[in-house]
Amino acid sequence: MTERLYYADSYLKEFDAEPVNLLEEGGKFWVQLDRTAFYPTSGGQMHDTGRLNDVRVTDVIEKEDVILHEVAEKITGTHLKGKIDWERRFDFMQQHTGFHLLAGAFLHQLRLETLSSHLGEDISTIDIGAASVSGTDIHRAEDLANQIIAENRPVRAAFADPKNLPELPLRKIPPVKTKIRLVEIQDFDLDPCGGTHVRHTGEVQLVKIVRWEKVRGYLRLYFYAGKRAVRHYRNLWGLTRDLNLELSAGEDEILTRVRDFKSVLKVQKKEIQQLKEFWIDLEAKRLTDTAGEKGLDFCLHLYEGIDPADARQVAQKIVRETNLSAAIFIKSEKSWRLILAHPEKDTIDFRDWLDDIRVIRPVKGGGRPSWVEVLGEGSPEEVLKRVTAKFNENG
Repeated sequence: MTERLYYADSYLKEFDAEPVNLLEEGGKFWVQLDRTAFYPTSGGQMHDTGRLNDVRVTDVIEKEDVILHEVAEKITGTHLKGKIDWERRFDFMQQHTGFHLLAGAFLHQLRLETLSSHLGEDISTIDIGAASVSGTDIHRAEDLANQIIAENRPVRAAFADPKNLPELPLRKIPPVKTKIRLVEIQDFDLDPCGGTHVRHTGEVQLVKIVRWEKVRGYLRLYFYAGKRAVRHYRNLWGLTRDLNLELSAGEDEILTRVRDFKSVLKVQKKEIQQLKEFWIDLEAKRLTDTAGEKGLDFCLHLYEGIDPADARQVAQKIVRETNLSAAIFIKSEKSWRLILAHPEKDTIDFRDWLDDIRVIRPVKGGGRPSWVEVLGEGSPEEVLKRVTAKFNENG
């Protein structure tokens, strides 16, 4: 059994301990101590990190009454000095107390029970027993949680006898037979918890729910607390400032300006599509007329930098509306694309042409007998000549 020093003092940053057991498993090194201030991953809260002597502690897990510390290398010595990564610890203390504040707020304001929580490395979640809650009600609960923070109420932890639990104002009575640790936010929330917490709610600074979603019949809310909430606000402030400058608009004008841009963009996209369709019709006719003037039964053209989707539509229009085949090259700075197409009634299998093309240039792609599309690198000039020759051979 490991003595858990964080139960008595979540603010303990350094401690002395003796190794009880050293384990090596799967290339990982684990240390069991007689006492520890390192919190293991449990109860929805992530583990602490830090050092034992000069060796990095990278993970902490709980196995029944034993806490194991994963260390970066094999550790030696009969006396070890532990040092907690305090910035990480205090961050999770803020998140954990922030969760209790939100859970209590949803119970007080909306009579909604908390089902579970997860305090993540970046963002934390709380699941509440409702399929849907209005944004107004969510903000009411959030406001209450922040009010309790502003009141700087004491947060206390103590062990209780299970026989006394029915007499206590717990959010939910757990089915236990041994003493259980309770965390209380004075006159607001009392709940079983083995995690680390701040001493006063004011240390949480702020809780902010940033989004929510329905998950398997209940509501999952994502939130930040403490420095994370402040950092989130700072990031939003920076984004808002950048939008002010980009849009030449005040904060209260940003949404209107974006909607105006979207309306203009919608009209422009429609106009661009109409122009593309007009160009495709003209281009297909131009290539068809050019082939007719030359007495060819195929259209061949090399484009530079056009959208492959537009080139495909040109090829499709040619083979759909004429008896001609099409060979469309699209050249970019370092590569090229070839589209070969013919009417379904033709007997040519363009896949057979790929062997000849690969002799000249390695290509990727393929297709069906009447439609092949390949990608190559370098210059397409030699391939263009070979494709022209293949059409002439089959003409």
